[in-house]
Amino acid sequence: CARLILGGPKLQNLGRTKMSLAQPAGRASMLVGRPLAHDTQALLQWDFDVLAQDSRQLVGSTVQLLDEYNDLAALKVDAGPLRTWVKLIQENYHETNAYHNFNHAFNVMAVVLIMLSQGGVDFCTERSQFAILVGALAHDVGHPGFNNDYLVKSRHSLAIRYNDQSVLEAMHASVAFELLLSPKTQANFAAGMEREEFDDFRKT
Repeated sequence: CARLILGGPKLQNLGRTKMSLAQPAGRASMLVGRPLAHDTQALLQWDFDVLAQDSRQLVGSTVQLLDEYNDLAALKVDAGPLRTWVKLIQENYHETNAYHNFNHAFNVMAVVLIMLSQGGVDFCTERSQFAILVGALAHDVGHPGFNNDYLVKSRHSLAIRYNDQSVLEAMHASVAFELLLSPKTQANFAAGMEREEFDDFRKT
């Protein structure tokens, strides 16, 4: 039985990052330019039913929230690659995962944004707030639906790679920055940051 579970597609693909968008290049502009079904305020209401949303539609909503809440130009964040990165993050969440999916990630980011908007400026810099939102969005990317204990006890390759220490957390962070920094993705929204600025963003 354990062999069947370990051979499942989720665990077989765990740690493998999708480096390109699933849609043909000719349709890429549709991903970032489609009209949103909800205005910004509606997205931030506690009764917003995030589970009823199409995760692909939430990509546009995510970009809208990040753009409207943050001064991207002042942070030296390139909006075009940011849109690409958000889409890649969405595609690297497993849609078949009933909980750790992109809808959950969007919900966490939205809740964090609400909290930051109600006092975050008192203890966070603008760059830190942006980094926190990005981290919230990517915090479970690639999650297979199995916990660290299972991966460690089954001696999964990821557990070996990360020496049994915070295996999934290390993987989530690695995938997020791999998608950001790989030349293959053209999603480096932080390319304009100075070295110290990027280091501060990454540490946050």
